[in-house]
Amino acid sequence: MQSDNLDILVEGNRVSESTPKVVDGRRKARIISVQSLYESEMSGIELSKISERLLENQKIGKKDKELTRNILKNITEKADLIDKKISSATVGFNINEMSSVDRNSLRVAISESIIDPNLPKPIIINESIEVASCLGSDSSGSLINGILVTLLL
Repeated sequence: MQSDNLDILVEGNRVSESTPKVVDGRRKARIISVQSLYESEMSGIELSKISERLLENQKIGKKDKELTRNILKNITEKADLIDKKISSATVGFNINEMSSVDRNSLRVAISESIIDPNLPKPIIINESIEVASCLGSDSSGSLINGILVTLLL
């Protein structure tokens, strides 16, 4: 059977839409940040306890653990500023009406843009869309994209 250019083999695995993306490094740090915020909101358990538990249970590098901690610390310290910034782009509804995953994905993205202002904004936007699409609903990616493009570009 002949294959066309779309049937690419990579290390013996056919690459297709169903091939899962590798989640590691900074993306894993972002995912753990969103998961920690979500779980803390839902359970009332202290954010640092949740994040440390999640970091212990994941294979994640020292640098990326530190990124997770910095993102969450920044969100905790600047929650009002971050939420006001998000609210400025969400005309017509309160950010508390968003799903927890969407709201916290936005918080992580804004926090990361504050922590590292030299990080290219399109990367922050794309990564946030990927994280929200992975953890959120079918419409999460579109919502995150619209809000972050308004805020960061």
